[in-house]
Amino acid sequence: AFAGDYTFALYDFYASAADIDVDSDLANEVLQKNVKAMGLDEEAQQALTNEFWKYFRMYAENHTDQIRFANDNVFYESSSLDWSSPKVVTLSKYDIKWGQGGAFRDAWNAGQFELYKNDSGVQAVYGTNHLYGSGLGLHIYTFFDDWHAFAAFETANLDQPMDDNGRTFWSAVDSHEDEILIWIGGLNPETKQVYLAE
Repeated sequence: AFAGDYTFALYDFYASAADIDVDSDLANEVLQKNVKAMGLDEEAQQALTNEFWKYFRMYAENHTDQIRFANDNVFYESSSLDWSSPKVVTLSKYDIKWGQGGAFRDAWNAGQFELYKNDSGVQAVYGTNHLYGSGLGLHIYTFFDDWHAFAAFETANLDQPMDDNGRTFWSAVDSHEDEILIWIGGLNPETKQVYLAE
């Protein structure tokens, strides 16, 4: 929605890093199965597969990939969390100075995290750490009910004087980016169907 440099962001969640390879194999098998179901001869099947990858690469031009792992210290879900409606998502990205991880974590937990957990408009907060690919060290995803909830939170917490906790927090940060996304849907874990939130 704002400050991002892409149209869509797709997030796949795996139980382990090894499952990523399994998923990739399954995706290729499904593509081959769908092509074979068209009843084409071998030459036409190969041509169609080549054409698919050609246009897929064009569609995905200027994209980046990364693999991250869940940060169990950054996790909150409201008891009223409902994935059937769209959410406004703030994505805060941080590179933390060498040796300052503990100071950053303690200051964030005592400051921003407490504000999130005590705000009725915040539905969920998740954190991830960088493993492979592009991306800053720590990403924090905060899910708000809607634009009104997001605006109310920002209005209540902007322009506050920086306290010692805030100074500790920012002194541990080497670089920082923010963006705002709209969560539009996902995969139903029970039906295995992709759905759009309404």
